[in-house]
Parts: sequence; C-alpha cells; structure tokens
Amino acid sequence: MLLARSGGHCANPACRADLFPDVHATKIASIKEMAHVIAQSEKGPRGDAELSISERDEYENIVLLCPTCHTLVDKMKLQDLYDEALLQEWKREHEQRIRDAVDVPRLGNRDELFTRVRALMRENRTWWETYGPESPAADDPLSEAPQRWLQEVRRVLIPNNWQIARLLERNEEFLTQDELSVAAKFRVHADAFARKHITGEADPYAPRFPSEMDDIFEP
Repeated sequence: MLLARSGGHCANPACRADLFPDVHATKIASIKEMAHVIAQSEKGPRGDAELSISERDEYENIVLLCPTCHTLVDKMKLQDLYDEALLQEWKREHEQRIRDAVDVPRLGNRDELFTRVRALMRENRTWWETYGPESPAADDPLSEAPQRWLQEVRRVLIPNNWQIARLLERNEEFLTQDELSVAAKFRVHADAFARKHITGEADPYAPRFPSEMDDIFEP
C-alpha cells in the first residue's frame, strides 16, 4: 500500500527522488527506505510521542523516503525541524499529489480552467494578506503571524500551488504561448517556495510569484 500510494517516489516535496532508478538496460535498483514518523524506540527520533509501540509499525506511521532524506530526518539535531507534524504532512500531501496526478481533470474549455485556478489563487492570496510577511499582523512583534503563516503555507499554499501548476499543465491547450511561459515561471516559483518553507533552504535567486499570473487570471 505504501509503495502504491507513494508512486515510487520520495515523499519529501523538496526531493521527490525516483526510488526505482534505471541502472542498466535490463536492471532497476531499489533505493526505497520505509521511515518511521515516530521511532520504534522511545529513544529514537520523535520517539517520545504518545503512540503505543505496537502501533509504530502500522501504515499510518510509515513514510517512504530515499536514503538521503531518511538519514536527514532521523538526525537528532534536526528533530525540531523534522517533527512529527511535518513528516505526517509530507506523507499526506505526497499521497494526495499522486492521486491528483491521476485525478487532475482535463477540462472542457478555457473558462472552466480559469475558474478553478482563480479559486485556488484567491485562497492563497487571502492567507498571504492575513498572515504573510508583508501583512499588518507580521508587523506586530507580539503576534503569532510567522508561525501561523508557516503552518498555512504548508497546509494550504504549497498544495494549492502544485494543484495550479498541474491544472495548467494538464489543460495547456487552453493557454496562449505567452500564458504557457508565465505558467512555467509559476512552476519554478512554486517549487522554490515549497523548498524554502519545508526545508528552510532559501535560494536567493528563486523567483517571486510572477505578477503576470494576476494579470492573466484576475476576472
């Protein structure tokens, strides 16, 4: 079940490594590793969580990773960054992404595509204006806006961005060549945005949200 629902790729959204790479014309290697969200041992990574020992080998507590990411998340000094909530989120969002890869619809016309994309962009913009780094709440040193922003980025904005990118790719016949170029810019932005807010790796050259998206998809 884990292999099927993970699509054979690492669940870390900043990695997504192919866990069954080709190594020879007739051979395929397997580099998959089944990682515990909460360690089997109470002394292991995130092992102090309230989950019985018997439940720690169940499907819900296992996430599929590549060897590099497995090593990364199990280093004790990084446990504050790679906590239980984040790993469970990786698992949920990755499995949803696999489902979406199959389920993202091929729409009937340009209006349907624009309606769906606008709804996702509108939700993202609402969270940005409420808790984003340039929001009034972020200027208040006593507010919890930064924590709430990071939470909603992972819960809402990153999945929405990927859904937008997939919708545009799946229905590219309804876009002009200029719009396709903007969609490609958006995909680069979405991937860099996800990497920054999931791994903490900020790329100084990563593009900001392309303003042309608003020009295209605003009603």
